[in-house]
Amino acid sequence: SGGVLSTQVFRERIGDALGAQSAALSKRSDKSQGRISFHGPFPTLKEAEEVLITRAMEIAQGNQTIASRMLGLSRRALNNRLRRGL
Repeated sequence: SGGVLSTQVFRERIGDALGAQSAALSKRSDKSQGRISFHGPFPTLKEAEEVLITRAMEIAQGNQTIASRMLGLSRRALNNRLRRGL
């Protein structure tokens, strides 16, 4: 009606979209089974955090909600890390 979504309809649609994206992302991540390999010196925690956040944001196509779920963080915690410049 006039291009306006009710809050309930919006939440239902965004929830469905996030659920579908999360399912697709989990299928991709199942292939690696959580394995990470390092070549050269072992990274510091700061370096590992930067790599993980950058990769999660790439996979989530910039969507902080999805990336934060992948990383096991709240969206606010991820946003704070991104704001401080990794």
